[in-house]
Amino acid sequence: MGYLRELTDLTPEEWELLCSRMGDVMVRVARLVLKVVALSLAVAAVVCAVIAYWDQLPKLRNFGRNKVQKETISAEYVDYEE
Repeated sequence: MGYLRELTDLTPEEWELLCSRMGDVMVRVARLVLKVVALSLAVAAVVCAVIAYWDQLPKLRNFGRNKVQKETISAEYVDYEE
């Protein structure tokens, strides 16, 4: 009960200062919570996208591999005349 008695003995100026500091802390906590929620939603969206396009991932991988191979092959013969 000592803590409660100390709060009741505060002057109005001290009480205002305490409330403003508590408000700052609550705003920081709220921002942290919102960042955690946003991050978890982003991770969930990525997981859902991977699950939704699971059957098309090998095609995408092969497309990228073929494109890189074509670019390397064409770059090797740029200086040769036909």
